[in-house]
Amino acid sequence: MFKSRILIQAILIIAAFLLGSLLTINFTGRANQAVVKEETLKVNRIMVPADGLDFVSPDGKVIGRLGKGKSGGEFTVYNNRGIIAGGLVAKKPGGELSVWNNEGELIGAIGGDKYGGRLSICNNDQKLVGQIRADEHGAGMGVFNKQGKLVGGLGAGEFGGGLFIYNDLGKTVGVMAATQEGGGLGIFDNQGKKAVGMRIYKHGGEVTVWNRKGQARVTGEIVATEGGAEFTAYDTKGKKIWGAP
Repeated sequence: MFKSRILIQAILIIAAFLLGSLLTINFTGRANQAVVKEETLKVNRIMVPADGLDFVSPDGKVIGRLGKGKSGGEFTVYNNRGIIAGGLVAKKPGGELSVWNNEGELIGAIGGDKYGGRLSICNNDQKLVGQIRADEHGAGMGVFNKQGKLVGGLGAGEFGGGLFIYNDLGKTVGVMAATQEGGGLGIFDNQGKKAVGMRIYKHGGEVTVWNRKGQARVTGEIVATEGGAEFTAYDTKGKKIWGAP
């Protein structure tokens, strides 16, 4: 009987010791987790050094840099070759986002300033191929060919707007415009000579057709005014051959 009591007490002591150890381990683990979480929550700001903060890949390459410029913050992203691929800059009147190709050549930019903003797109030869801009006077869009020559434009302002189309030679081939007084439409040949013109104004309008030589030789004309309308036809030399009324 005495030996049995001693054995039971020994078992109880061992059980109590093991249970206390488990509780201690569990409590310690929770305490450590709480400390880690508390430290994580405390890291809510990063002080960037005066010379900037670099983001480095596991193989030791700089893939990003955060710094301070004259007008605010700057963030730059680099490719695996260490060439700049993108950048975000804060400037005094606004900000700018830029994108570069694999050779470090600028191919796109978005910027904003006090009066509006702009979007510019370039090809790999750094020739401008598209641009949209807005300011206090209105907005406009331009499309360029691979040589950087303007081939199309669209603009709008306080008193109207216009659409312009050019060929690769820089010659105007189409125009459409609207103003406070009315509007107009013009079509030209590849050499920029007039082919068809239409104009609308306050008290009427007119349509004019030129011959293919485009040497100010009108082949047909319709004019409408407050007093009525008339139609006139000309020969290839510009001589009037018929008119009504």
